[in-house]
Amino acid sequence: MKTAILVALSAFVLNVITAQPAAINWSEKSDFPICTYDGVVFALDDNIYSGLGVGCEVTDPDPQAFYKLEPESNVWVQIADFPGPPRRKASALSVNGKGYVMTGISNGQAVKDVWEYDPLTDAWVQKGDFPGVPRGAGVAEAVDGKIYFGLGLSYQWGYPMDFWEYDPSTDAWTQLAAKPGNVTYDAHSFAIGDSIYVVGGVTSDLLLQDREVWAYSISGDTWTQKEDFPGEIRWYASSFGLGGFGYYGTGYSGNFESFNDLWVYNPETSQWFDMGYLPAAGMIFNGGDGGVATSSAGYFVNGISSGGALESKVFEMVPDSLSTAIQAVPILQLQAVDIRPNPAEDELYIRVEQGGDYAIVDILGRTLHAFSLAENKETQLNVSRWEAGTYFLISGANPALRKKIVLVK
Repeated sequence: MKTAILVALSAFVLNVITAQPAAINWSEKSDFPICTYDGVVFALDDNIYSGLGVGCEVTDPDPQAFYKLEPESNVWVQIADFPGPPRRKASALSVNGKGYVMTGISNGQAVKDVWEYDPLTDAWVQKGDFPGVPRGAGVAEAVDGKIYFGLGLSYQWGYPMDFWEYDPSTDAWTQLAAKPGNVTYDAHSFAIGDSIYVVGGVTSDLLLQDREVWAYSISGDTWTQKEDFPGEIRWYASSFGLGGFGYYGTGYSGNFESFNDLWVYNPETSQWFDMGYLPAAGMIFNGGDGGVATSSAGYFVNGISSGGALESKVFEMVPDSLSTAIQAVPILQLQAVDIRPNPAEDELYIRVEQGGDYAIVDILGRTLHAFSLAENKETQLNVSRWEAGTYFLISGANPALRKKIVLVK
């Protein structure tokens, strides 16, 4: 009887885990022409623009070169160099047929200048400075012809929580309601309809990652806290909005564990769905600013691999159907479960608050070990012969409940 239950359990988990990536079509595009990180990326007329950041080698100058990728031809073309000071952790986006790059960290100092790029003339024009304190690692979104920008990190002034609206037609800024909740920087965002969603970041207190989710209503000038992000907390994530849903993933944890997962957020139900994995294992894309979307696809540009190597990879993500892309099983975290160490090499120690039947499965849903765990009693498990990778502890009572386990060798 127990064998039959485990077979059924494995079949269910296999469907839960492997059905999710089936809604996403991945393809690798041409590598970015130079090696950089902490740069910017934005989409304009369904083309991808990227530049700035820090060169991969210590001897490299801070790059000011900018490039455009036309996805259909799959060719990167160099455009006019960015004329402002070199910088990292700037914010970039497009609105009304033009691209914008603003603020950032230049030579160790936060800056507040704003630049506009016109693809018709291949020229950059400096606009009026951002009126708030200079900063890097802010969030920026475009909605209905206007830009919404704020938060971030300012070496001189700490961690601002202010939020602003910019009207490109008048080159004017208006201060809006400040974001409540935890003080964070390097948060990430996506815009859906009238709302801008801000996810995670790093708290100013002890540099701990955060999983709070806040929605800013443009029409109401109000912030509303949503359910926390259910996945592993992280910084240097990537995010974008596409087809009425929010996409969020990659990044790394406080112990520098890299993630290559992708999550999608449904604003109608405030639910998060685990969509599986990017084809590049453990890539931190473009220092956290590598996520961007055109009208029909999402892109991840540049990154740092889990081994610390700098990469110039570019991946395109196209959902099979934007209306069905979130029909994966929602992730439900196993509560009151202690797994240590995690990541692990040879031994795992597992303690659960609720006793019962459990199993450890790989990312394809195959059961590696099935066992019963007693309530509040620590169980030791030898995993020295298992391959390095991602696994899940799942509950026999509800296989949709699972806890991530990472093995390293």
